[in-house]
Amino acid sequence: MRRNESRNRKNVTRRKAVIMLLLSSAAVLFLPGCSQKDSPKRLLADMAKSLENVESVSSSMNVTADMDVGTETVAVGVSMDMESMLDPEISHGTGNMSFEMYGMNFDMDLETYSVKEDEEYEVYTKLNDEWSKTSAETNEDAFNPEMFRELRSQAKRFELAKDPDAVNGEAVYEMAGDINGDIFLGVMEQSVSNALGQLPDMDEDKLSETKIPCSFYIYKESMLPAKIYVDMKDVMAALTADSEETVNISECSLDITFTDYNSIDGITVPKEALEAESTDVDNSVSSEETEPAEQGGVLGTDWKSYTVQLNDTVVTLPCTIADIEAAGLTLDREETPEDMTVNAGEYLTAYFYDESGCMITADIINSGTDTKKVGECLISGITVDTSMLTGGTLNVTFPGQIQLGDGLDKVLKAYGEADDIYGGDVEDLYFWYAGEDHQIECEMDIQGETQQVIRMRMLRS
Repeated sequence: MRRNESRNRKNVTRRKAVIMLLLSSAAVLFLPGCSQKDSPKRLLADMAKSLENVESVSSSMNVTADMDVGTETVAVGVSMDMESMLDPEISHGTGNMSFEMYGMNFDMDLETYSVKEDEEYEVYTKLNDEWSKTSAETNEDAFNPEMFRELRSQAKRFELAKDPDAVNGEAVYEMAGDINGDIFLGVMEQSVSNALGQLPDMDEDKLSETKIPCSFYIYKESMLPAKIYVDMKDVMAALTADSEETVNISECSLDITFTDYNSIDGITVPKEALEAESTDVDNSVSSEETEPAEQGGVLGTDWKSYTVQLNDTVVTLPCTIADIEAAGLTLDREETPEDMTVNAGEYLTAYFYDESGCMITADIINSGTDTKKVGECLISGITVDTSMLTGGTLNVTFPGQIQLGDGLDKVLKAYGEADDIYGGDVEDLYFWYAGEDHQIECEMDIQGETQQVIRMRMLRS
């Protein structure tokens, strides 16, 4: 009898323990900071709803990239403060862009406006104190709520942080995870392209398999985006995997903080920007293919003669591979086989060497409408710098008898005042243009301390 009573008491105790465990587990769901409401899925859904009431937004963006491209080190830094209105669609940005490449350092202030007019956007850009105007199909700088709604599809990939730091002085939710590469490009591609240039195409299946580390923050009070940080090393590595030159990326990141919502009364494009001349270009491939220029063998006095003298031989651009090789240089066919294909309207860089080891680089262009082999294409540009000729016997002369080591004053006397000058910490770049599309140009890089030519480039396409 006592044994049965003891067994019954044990069963009751066990049932009570199970009930208490279930009750305590249920209670956890309602504790602050641990509720179902705070799941990434629910937070992203609430954010999407809050975005419906957004009329304007202010933000700050920073993009940093450090990489080795072939044997060159490239570093890019972009910081921009943006303000955008959704109705009417208009945006304004001010910031700074810094570049380090080919041993040169550049630092430029930048200002942009983008305004919707009919079905297109007029984009006004101020660079080096000069305004220019272009047209675009989309407002690349505008805040697009739909981009952030796309993040809801990645909710399962995010995990909530327990004690996130404040953003812009406000309490936030923080979630981190590896989002799909295709989602990243859908949400952030335009911001990255604006900072780093047009991103290369990539197979969609391969891109969707690439995982991108991302941290996303939402303001607790307004349930609106607070900040997004993306480590772009992997996606940029994937995008540049098929590059002609080896690309090693040490750092590449995007950081955008949304500082204010619905506080912009209006954005006005200044008069000097509205009066800027259009720089739109027609990038379509001409139905008429470019023919090689007649090779007259005489070096011109004006750069618009498009002539370059290689030792005793003068070539006129555009020319053929055979024209360059007739001057005693040989195409590096291991690097650029003549049966390598070039898509219509595209360029590639080729290397020519002489017997003394000197080198020039050449721009090979397919100006036709169909894919061609390298051997069927023309050379539209020639570039040479001091490092390419060190220790050899090759002499390269540009029109007006301009050679590496000549002074800036001699260049300006031969070519006149430059159309564009980009000042750097070590070097200054001087450009002369012909034609509305700037596809014909001459470039002289001048060493800052000595004021001597250290790089020359001629392009005619």
